[in-house]
Amino acid sequence: MKKPLVSILIPVHNSDKYLKDCLRSIKRQTYKNIEIIAIDDRSNDESYKILRTLKKKDLPAGRHGKRIRIYRNIKRYGIAVTLNRLIRKSKGEIIGVVSSSDLLHRDRIKRQISYLIKNPGVVALGTQCAFVNKKNIKIDRAQSNDVYLKFFFRRFK
Repeated sequence: MKKPLVSILIPVHNSDKYLKDCLRSIKRQTYKNIEIIAIDDRSNDESYKILRTLKKKDLPAGRHGKRIRIYRNIKRYGIAVTLNRLIRKSKGEIIGVVSSSDLLHRDRIKRQISYLIKNPGVVALGTQCAFVNKKNIKIDRAQSNDVYLKFFFRRFK
């Protein structure tokens, strides 16, 4: 099976309580051909410092250099501008958007990419999510009318 590069995009704003766990869950994915791109949208907590520390600890990822690339907006732009900047900086054939408070199941990327490869007519793919408390215990599931940024889509050039 072809293993396309997947760009995982993380818009970050004041997420220091969740960011380390989010990035760990991405780095522990069973699908390894990924790049992680995060833009801090002028957080006033420790988010940017956490991003810089985790980037320094990252190992090279083959021909794409370091797996984690981080940036910081020069002022607070909001989610729409930050997502557009992330997309422009991405190199992957497939793009995934992850909230900085998300914890990904270790096979999430593998399963979603496998589905996209087997179904070339599908251009975007979403996922269900569960809510957990501070102790990582599941407390609820998203309802069908809830909207969250939990999706992957193909890049069109």
